[in-house]
Amino acid sequence: KAIELRPDDWQPYYEIGVAKFGQEQYNQAVASYLESIKRKKDNYDSYYELGRTYLVLEQNNEAIDAFKESIRLNPEITDPHLRLGDVYLGMESWTLALSAYQKAFAIDNQDSEALFGIGNVYYNQDKYLQALKYYQEATKASANWSVPYLYSAETLRLLKRYPEAVKSYQTAIELYPEYDKAFFGLAMTYLAQGKMSEVNKL
Repeated sequence: KAIELRPDDWQPYYEIGVAKFGQEQYNQAVASYLESIKRKKDNYDSYYELGRTYLVLEQNNEAIDAFKESIRLNPEITDPHLRLGDVYLGMESWTLALSAYQKAFAIDNQDSEALFGIGNVYYNQDKYLQALKYYQEATKASANWSVPYLYSAETLRLLKRYPEAVKSYQTAIELYPEYDKAFFGLAMTYLAQGKMSEVNKL
């Protein structure tokens, strides 16, 4: 009805896109965002949400283009940089992913997602000491987010720093008691130390 009354207004199309995304009707969301952009070509939010939708659809090139346009229109927002980093990370384009996350970090040096993303770039290249540094910084920036604690623990386990790994796994579990990956990693850490009695307590 809103579209019928205001055919040249971008916002109803944008709102329908958000609703369709929430309903997992991604192709319809794309169509709505594109209609929104036709009516307001300088709306960085529409490009950002379009990029997020393409990312879910695994249409990486389209996602990259949308995020880049969102950044061009408003370069001081962290989210498009972060999601652009996510696309490049999934494509194993490490240098481009690192650059995108670093740009988000330059905007906000307490952004836990930027720190976590940088950590992931290093982790995926087996650069565990560098990865650990950024994962631990992410835990400081967002103390209630369980995921960086898990990845810190995984990295510590790979570095055979078992007591620290145990502590980090335990923190992840405290924050998210149903964290199966954390329980599994904790069990593997105890096994590596020959502590079967601790495994049996889990």
